[in-house]
Amino acid sequence: MWLARAARRRGSLVRLAIKMEILGGVPRPVQLEAGGASLPHLQAAACTAPSCHTAVHVRLLSDSHVPATAGCESPRHGSSSDATANGSALSSSTCASNSGLLVPALPSSASGVSSGDAASGNSAGGGSVATCALLTARIGHATHAKRVLQLLRQAGQHCNSTHVGAAASRLAALHRQQPGAGNAQREAFSQLLRLAAEQRLELNSVAVGQLFRAAATLRYQPTSVQRAVWEELCASALAEAAPRNVANLLSAWSKLGFAVTRELAAAADAAVQRTAPTMNASELTTTLWAFATGGWQLSNRAVAALQQRLCAVLLEAEPSSVSLSLWALAKLGLPLETPFAAAADKAVQRTAAGMKPQEVCNTTLWAFATGAWQLSEAAAAVLLQRLWEVLPQADQQTVSNSLWAIAKLGLPLEGPLAMAADAAVQRTAAAMKPQEVSNTLWAHASGSWQLSEPAAAALLQRLEAVLPVSNGHDVSESLWALAKLGLPFDGQLAAAANAAMQRTAAALAPQGVANTLWAFATGAWQLSEAAAAVLLQRLLEVLPQADQQTVSNNLWALAKLGVPLDGPLAVAADAAVQPTAAAMKPQEVSNTLWAHASGGWQISSSAAAALLQRLEAVLPAAQPQDVANSLWGLATLIHLHGSQAAKPSPTLLSAVVAWADARWHQLPAMWVCDLCYNLARLGVQPDQAWIDAAVVRFLACIEAEDLQNARFANIIWACSKWQHSLVPEAMAALVVAAVDSVCVDWHGKGRRGGLRLVKSLAHQPGGFSVATSSPAAAAALQQRLLPLVCADIDAVVSLTPEGGELAYLADWAASCAAVGLRLPLAQLDAICSYAEQHEEQLDGGSRANLQRAFDAWSYQPGLALLVGRAATA
Repeated sequence: MWLARAARRRGSLVRLAIKMEILGGVPRPVQLEAGGASLPHLQAAACTAPSCHTAVHVRLLSDSHVPATAGCESPRHGSSSDATANGSALSSSTCASNSGLLVPALPSSASGVSSGDAASGNSAGGGSVATCALLTARIGHATHAKRVLQLLRQAGQHCNSTHVGAAASRLAALHRQQPGAGNAQREAFSQLLRLAAEQRLELNSVAVGQLFRAAATLRYQPTSVQRAVWEELCASALAEAAPRNVANLLSAWSKLGFAVTRELAAAADAAVQRTAPTMNASELTTTLWAFATGGWQLSNRAVAALQQRLCAVLLEAEPSSVSLSLWALAKLGLPLETPFAAAADKAVQRTAAGMKPQEVCNTTLWAFATGAWQLSEAAAAVLLQRLWEVLPQADQQTVSNSLWAIAKLGLPLEGPLAMAADAAVQRTAAAMKPQEVSNTLWAHASGSWQLSEPAAAALLQRLEAVLPVSNGHDVSESLWALAKLGLPFDGQLAAAANAAMQRTAAALAPQGVANTLWAFATGAWQLSEAAAAVLLQRLLEVLPQADQQTVSNNLWALAKLGVPLDGPLAVAADAAVQPTAAAMKPQEVSNTLWAHASGGWQISSSAAAALLQRLEAVLPAAQPQDVANSLWGLATLIHLHGSQAAKPSPTLLSAVVAWADARWHQLPAMWVCDLCYNLARLGVQPDQAWIDAAVVRFLACIEAEDLQNARFANIIWACSKWQHSLVPEAMAALVVAAVDSVCVDWHGKGRRGGLRLVKSLAHQPGGFSVATSSPAAAAALQQRLLPLVCADIDAVVSLTPEGGELAYLADWAASCAAVGLRLPLAQLDAICSYAEQHEEQLDGGSRANLQRAFDAWSYQPGLALLVGRAATA
């Protein structure tokens, strides 16, 4: 009973003291910020004895110190500026005099802080509970830094650990309220450290955490000697701190932005292993946040202890604890495995509906995307539902991060969510930072999502505004996304992008160079000479460090842009291909071979051998496009350079033939055409059964109208090369399909394709004649192809000669004559007149072709011209 009465008496004294303070003109007590948690003043004033009995004695540091203003950056993703504002609270502080850990002597600056006027009638000294609580409350209500120090000086030797911690927290709070008075507050903090050192106070773990946290808030930069002392102090406090104080100490040290020494890292890891089994959700979250933000390593045992405890507490954790703990785990690069993965998934499903915008977007979705963790359909559904609800209130960073995470996770953006996202982009784009613009564009491009015209316009306008201050990564990612989305790139935006590339290219990573070149190649954009020069210079520097995908993509883009590969860059590219080829995927092998062939570049024997070896290894997993493009590249390299280095081995070619034979039914017409064409170019002679199977597949594709981008002239050319005579039914179907494909692309590759078609027909075993062919084939050649040929002849003879025109005209004339496709008299006259005017082009091949054509048609003016020119020669 007497204990109860004593307790009530003590509470009455505290309330009386606070009441007296209010009557004296001091505002009503508010909560004190202590070590990362808001602590009510009555808790802070409790006078229980500390659990820690270990003290660290450090000599007095007498060197003068002027605090700097360097600060600590908060994370881009995850927590807010208050790391432990997620439910953490401190255990009761102690008011026992000289208890806990001895604070090391820390130097103050030379100038002092005047004492000012003391509150009349109130003594800060004394060791009673009421007086202790009164001093703590008065510190918590000090209106300026000088008043905080004044109160501590008045307390004299009765000042203890709680008061020092409260003073540090108050200085930090004043800094947040009055950021313009930072120098004065840092000066006061330095004086506070001096005062504590002079009185040789022993600080408990709570006060140590408060000091560190205040130093971070004030951007107080200690000297290297002070920092070493602080590390020792932190390690000693961690040794016996309670779970909550361990979390707060780690949070405070992380906020200071200091790396951890091996000794401090060991102390932190040991403290986590010791206290994790009894931590609550907010303490676990704060601990994980500290390690993630500080970039510190956790031992396997500490990770296991934290994850085991998280499994238990996540079942009842608040949304903020769930989201922030997941963010920290992803930031630390930790896996999400069973049974913890199941607990996390259930916690997300349970709490998603109560998450704030930042919690659903910047932390939870971001964590699953960054960690590449599996998100169940149920969890994804509730997160997307909550995202739809909060997007109208989300700021630009939250909008950008959520879209980035959804795209990274491969989740759909459709229906009401797509509309909400588009509206959010339009609303926030004008305030986006460079990375946020880049992430938003990347998300839409990567997810293949539709971007409305207003949203696209807003993003393009903002991109143009931020490009001058964007870093190289953001520039390259933005350009990649623009090209992928097919958005316009011209005018002031193009000028700003070219300027940004010139400014940032020297710092681009290998992939950044590849993305930039790929964007210009894919978008067919104009690359200025200055930008091209700095990009190629940077490519030369980074190729030795590039991985196989980056090497392949860079070469593909250079070839697509028509950039020559010579000199030091050619040497560097060849050296990069040799070691990376062994790790290339099928498409990367294909792109590398295609680039060399398309660009007309030389390839060394060693690089070609490495690519051929890799092609044979990855062939079973290759897509039809990869195989066809690889064969085209090899055949073209041999044709261009006569290089035997690019010649595939019989083993590889046999493997390709077997590869196709095993999947005819899966191959679209386009790739069957190219596959047969390039095998024939490489001198492969498949057996009759293989050729018959290929023809059957062509006919099936024609019947199913699977004709997209198929060049059927190529299959007729291959059959002629293989001396395979096509039966009339197959010939008729292939000729009609070939003429269709040629006519559609006449002004592109169709002109050459049409000539190849007619020449291929002429080389069919037994020949081919329009007169004896099927009506469908004859009609396609005479009524559809021939008018295009005539118009092309008229166009060629009207152009200023550049060389080679007569050879082209003669080739057409001879090929048409060979299949019985007669050119009209107007075109024959045009060819004859052109030959007469430009006899310098009338070489042996052209003369022979014209002779055959004029003989077939008995065209006397042409024959007379050839006879006359022969006599003159």
